[in-house]
Amino acid sequence: MVAYKKSYTFKKKINRTYLILFIIIFGSFFVFTLMETINSSKALSNYQENEIESLEVDQNDLWDSEEHDLSRSYQFDLTVTILLMLFSVTIYFIIFHSKKKLQIDDKGMYIYGITGNKYTESYLWDTIDYIEIAYSQGLSSMFFEKSLIIHEISRPSVCVPLEKFENEGQIVDIIESNQLVDKIVRREEFSTKDKPLMAYFSEAVLHFKNNLLIYLSLSSIILVFASLNNLLNDTPISIIPAVASFYFGIKANIAMNIFSFESFNNNQLSFNESWEKTKGNFWRYFTATFIQGLFQVPFYFLGLYLYWSSGSVLAKGIMFTILGGLYSMSVLWLFLLPYIASITSSEKSFFSINSSLLKGSYIKMIPLVVFELARIAVFINVFVRNDFTTLVNVTDSYMLINVAIDFVKIPLYSAYIMNIIHKAPFLEAGEKNSVKEAI
Repeated sequence: MVAYKKSYTFKKKINRTYLILFIIIFGSFFVFTLMETINSSKALSNYQENEIESLEVDQNDLWDSEEHDLSRSYQFDLTVTILLMLFSVTIYFIIFHSKKKLQIDDKGMYIYGITGNKYTESYLWDTIDYIEIAYSQGLSSMFFEKSLIIHEISRPSVCVPLEKFENEGQIVDIIESNQLVDKIVRREEFSTKDKPLMAYFSEAVLHFKNNLLIYLSLSSIILVFASLNNLLNDTPISIIPAVASFYFGIKANIAMNIFSFESFNNNQLSFNESWEKTKGNFWRYFTATFIQGLFQVPFYFLGLYLYWSSGSVLAKGIMFTILGGLYSMSVLWLFLLPYIASITSSEKSFFSINSSLLKGSYIKMIPLVVFELARIAVFINVFVRNDFTTLVNVTDSYMLINVAIDFVKIPLYSAYIMNIIHKAPFLEAGEKNSVKEAI
């Protein structure tokens, strides 16, 4: 083999584009929280300067309490600002500076970081099991589509986004032409352009109608236990319906998705067969839903912070718009995770499969996401318009209404989504429902 060395630098155009988006998103939140910190600091300072000394004891206690509230508000705003700054710097480094240059020679592949002087990651050809040319995994899948997934025997797989580098097509050509690795796996692209959006909806409704008994049987399990959980949540035995709703609700969701997936692949299952196939997927499904919820937590906290902040109506409106857009993208990005967890038993990354499916069908997922966001918007509207006591009563009714909606929505969603993804080349129906690679 002839010795050679080839380097590929980061694309400046992509860097500038994402840098602008990064500044607009994180810069806006940072400026807003910084202004809140400055305003709360000024309010506390003015209060302390204008303190009235001739106060009775009870009045002085009230005065100290007000000063304490101002001080607490300042500390909270300062904490949010610092945390947001640290988070922004971390994300900025991960996206724009963790991989600045890629170098290939006859010994291996090397990734150079922010300094560019010494490589931060190295992958020797002798230790690589195989390389997969596929969709990006993890955080990079939000920004870059095509990647090299390097699989080594001694450590976990690593995702190297090709679209970050100039002349990325040459990277694959060099590896293939010089036979630097024993095996290169190419994942087939997944697309749903064969049918319009309404065709999938019509087929989902027809499939639901033709298999009404099984769908409603599984959905009834979710409805019954969720209703009991809501009705008995203030009783001494509330833990029992809560645990039952958690366990049987997850099992019924998994069984429903398995039934839909298999039936669209011409493998009609009975109720008992679908329920039996849920074994082994319970904690995968729970992990997927937990990841969904975990990604939503920061948005809830930022939303509450914006709601209670003292900023102008215009500033708060702009920030809520940005936050709503980011939250919508987050929901769309993670929407398929529980469905993937239901029908696969592979150890491959949730995000790897999710990215592959979502890249080929994200337009088809938008109506479902919009419906879910509309339900959240209704709850927020109720939250804003009512006091705490009224809110508690309204929330119970709201939850019961949602449970009733889910009775039909869950099976329809399952039929709709499985009709879309059942033809994915890296999914297969059958006993194991495992992920396969297209070579």
